[in-house]
Amino acid sequence: MAQRLPRPVSIASYLLLALGAVALIDVAVSVSALVRIADEGPRFLASPLAQQVADPELVVETTRQGLSWNATVAAAILVVFGVLGLLIRRPYAAARNLVWVGGSVALFVLSCGVTVNPDYAAPADGAGSRWWSITELGLMPAWHSGVRSALTAAELALLILGCLQLLRPGARDHYRKQTSEISLGAVFAQRAERLKREGA
Repeated sequence: MAQRLPRPVSIASYLLLALGAVALIDVAVSVSALVRIADEGPRFLASPLAQQVADPELVVETTRQGLSWNATVAAAILVVFGVLGLLIRRPYAAARNLVWVGGSVALFVLSCGVTVNPDYAAPADGAGSRWWSITELGLMPAWHSGVRSALTAAELALLILGCLQLLRPGARDHYRKQTSEISLGAVFAQRAERLKREGA
């Protein structure tokens, strides 16, 4: 009969799998925005509105690069934590350590993404005029910014909660016990094999 998982390990597994599901939605949102900017970018550059923005080509390219970065990060989170969400259910302490290492990297990258992505374009005639939002320029749909913020917040919350669950005593005891059992089993197997060879 399979041993029942400790509650913290089970919760952490579900949280990381949920993180992977949110990341999948994030990939879809970013890809849909990339498709839009591929269509709307040339139209914007050919429109009179582009003349009111400082360096419109750079605005389009920066927006495209930001969306590509978001899609890449979300895809990496989907793969890494989707796999780790399953592996931590097994008696692999290394998987738990990888969650912490990967979680630290993902936390840093997601936090940087929140601060780096540009939402506005500078006016062509200096600071005296209004700044244009990327949505007003038609480069991204109106819903994109709000949805992306919600997805990033959900990813950060699920990531932090999943890592914290693996710090609880129940999780530590589970991996310590499994490691001990595996080590003792290996010792007994080696001893039995040695006795068998000596008796032959």
